Amino acid sequence: MPYTYNSSFELLQNLLDRSDSVTEFTQFVQVSTEFMTIMSQEEKRKQDEDRRGYLMQEIFQNADKLGCPNELPPLKSKTVPQLEELNQRLLKELSNSNLRLVS
Repeated sequence: MPYTYNSSFELLQNLLDRSDSVTEFTQFVQVSTEFMTIMSQEEKRKQDEDRRGYLMQEIFQNADKLGCPNELPPLKSKTVPQLEELNQRLLKELSNSNLRLVS
């Protein structure tokens, strides 16, 4: 169940009421915040990995369509932005080659 602002505030209020001290509550909030930060980073890392896989597959397909799959640089060491840039370059070349075929 996703929390809304109000339900989150109520949860924090309940925790504060049940805590033995403000210090204990503060520590709980700090640990919870760190946990959420770590979970957010982990989700971002997973999304980046998924994006990397998708981009690498698309790059190989586009390079194959252009007839130059062996001319690709090593992709595993590339960052997501570098892969996106390479894919855009290949798409542009593919578009240009399709335009030449039509003319």
